[in-house]
Amino acid sequence: MSMTITMNEAGRLTLPESVRVMFGLAGGQRIELDVQDDGVKLRFEHPAAAEAPLGRIETRHGRRVIVPPVAVTSQDIVKAIKADRNERTDKIAHRPRASL
Repeated sequence: MSMTITMNEAGRLTLPESVRVMFGLAGGQRIELDVQDDGVKLRFEHPAAAEAPLGRIETRHGRRVIVPPVAVTSQDIVKAIKADRNERTDKIAHRPRASL
């Protein structure tokens, strides 16, 4: 995907809403700027990278589905699946879940 954005007089760039939604970005989020020979590369720090998964798992029409509150990465999906699997395993084994 390629797009053009315009810098204002103060040197600020505004990312289009479609890009912010795609990467789950919000105000105050840290962005790594990597200056290269042929341009600039931006890397977005995921706000909940070390926290609980961004999605929750629900049963809909007899199937388990992931319901994300915002755009999620494949790593978020894996975390949600593992958390749900652990919760169901603990419930079957009658083990209380440890508070995080």
